[in-house]
Amino acid sequence: MATQLKVEYDEVGDILYLDVAPPADEQVMVEVAPGTLLRKNTRTGAIDGIEILGFRRRSGANEGLDIPVGIDLRPLDPVAG
Repeated sequence: MATQLKVEYDEVGDILYLDVAPPADEQVMVEVAPGTLLRKNTRTGAIDGIEILGFRRRSGANEGLDIPVGIDLRPLDPVAG
């Protein structure tokens, strides 16, 4: 089964959420850059989500927005699903 990326934006808090797993007890938050947090599974070491604080403010500053993680965005094989 392929992993799904869930993207949500909280306008009030100005936070962009990129999730591949829901929040759970076996996760910790790690700040990898100012305002960029990874939600990491303590059991498997996998990255379960990314939170970008101040997303609108930061992305509208015309200076770009670096997210220091690799994300595989290749299209899914329709046969493999």
